[in-house]
Amino acid sequence: MRICGIIAEFNPFHNGHAHIIKKIRELYDDTVIIAIMSGSFTQRGEVAVLDKWTRAKLAIENGCDMAFELPFAYATRSGEFFATGAIKILNKLHITDSLAFGSETYNLALLKNIAHQLDDTKTQKKIHAEVLKGASYAQGLSSAFGKEASILTQPNTILAVEYLRAIERTNSKITPILIERKMSNHNDKNLCGAVSSASAIREELKKNHPDFDLIKKVVPWQTFSEIQDVNKLCFAENLFKPLLAKIYTANFRNMREIYGINEGLENRILTMAKTSANLNEFINNTCSKRYSKSRISRALTHILLNFTKDAAKKIDESNDLYARLLAFNSVGAKILHSIKEKSQIPIIEKTTHFINEKALYDDFENLSPLQLSLAFDIRATNLQSLACDIPQTINRDFTTSPLYIV
Repeated sequence: MRICGIIAEFNPFHNGHAHIIKKIRELYDDTVIIAIMSGSFTQRGEVAVLDKWTRAKLAIENGCDMAFELPFAYATRSGEFFATGAIKILNKLHITDSLAFGSETYNLALLKNIAHQLDDTKTQKKIHAEVLKGASYAQGLSSAFGKEASILTQPNTILAVEYLRAIERTNSKITPILIERKMSNHNDKNLCGAVSSASAIREELKKNHPDFDLIKKVVPWQTFSEIQDVNKLCFAENLFKPLLAKIYTANFRNMREIYGINEGLENRILTMAKTSANLNEFINNTCSKRYSKSRISRALTHILLNFTKDAAKKIDESNDLYARLLAFNSVGAKILHSIKEKSQIPIIEKTTHFINEKALYDDFENLSPLQLSLAFDIRATNLQSLACDIPQTINRDFTTSPLYIV
């Protein structure tokens, strides 16, 4: 039996995700698929359009056997941290033997070579030298890699390289499985054909009158059923006023302690906050040659949740990981016992066994690294509830058990 991991956001689950799962099943008959999935916010700092339990359920209904949450502390940082956090969890489960991922560049040898070069000291010096001159990280990559840098503008290829880097850096025994990406570009804003990007689906859902006939063609019926209930949908624009309130009442000294805020970015954020009419305009006005939209979006999310540099350092240095189970099926149930026996990290099914509401609100400064990471997962889910047109119940992490999907 092969235990194959996939790392995803499922924001929302669409036909492209189903294609990857289908290819895994075609390549290996007897395979258990374990998903490591972003929770309430994504790697680009955006609020997830559906809550994490619903998205995990959709993953199970469409071919995965288990879905674990990628902690907020990794899920909303750069691709390097996103990939490393997920790979470390898969390593520590001590049962995963392979990782499947899609890429616009279908050349595993090339991707491995780029991943290896990226960790070379000389390459890093070249990149950092360009960044110090005022270039963005992407421009630094272009300078370091020349022609090969063109493929590092492709979002899924970038993550593929980061997965390979993480596998190499952690001395993982996980075997990478590259699957050719059969879909439109990750950042495409328009729906097309039977396979479209999650970005295009979300853009359509944001409209006052979404074209559900088009959406129906690009997502499984289970996803279509969920997203038709507009009360379940979460959009970052609903967090714009809470964000402004946080910025307008902030102490700049404290804001500089937020992860991702440096080089005077706090001043730029305040200036643009005063002149922007909505969140999208705010992000567009604040980004620059040095600061990408994703980086700004992540920084704003970290401001909302008070995710500080000290908190990130405490979590990173402790290496106190955990695997928060969100959903599973009968196959997942069968291997769960084996995972619990072999895993080098706790499998969390009940959050209250590790942190309670009193500790979350009364004793935040004294939380252990594991509790601190969990606390940000809980905070993120509570914040996501405000992004719905009708805010959802808070502290669901304390009351919601993993979903068993028949």
